[in-house]
Amino acid sequence: MTHIVPVLFVLVAIIFTDPLMVLMPSSLMSAVMVIFFVLFGIYSTSIWKERAIDERDELHRANAGHTAYLTGAGIAVIGILHQAVTIHDVDMWLVGILVGMVIAKSYRRYYMLLRN
Repeated sequence: MTHIVPVLFVLVAIIFTDPLMVLMPSSLMSAVMVIFFVLFGIYSTSIWKERAIDERDELHRANAGHTAYLTGAGIAVIGILHQAVTIHDVDMWLVGILVGMVIAKSYRRYYMLLRN
């Protein structure tokens, strides 16, 4: 189950981004939005409840988190640079995503340092 949810989430996300509405009529958009939201909820809940078995498992989870963070931040930076160069107007959502990621990462690191 834990491996199926991320795959389903990515597939629904790809279907959800159909800009020309070729794959689905607008009447199905509501259902896809609900499925997208539910799958994200299930996926994020499963990540939140993860517990490491031992030190090696903790290291693997930390490395996966670092990789995911750097991938997300890198994609946001590439999007910001692309928009700045091509259309000279940066979408504030991209900037907000990047700032949110940096604040969340910094806060969590600071919190964990104080806690230990």
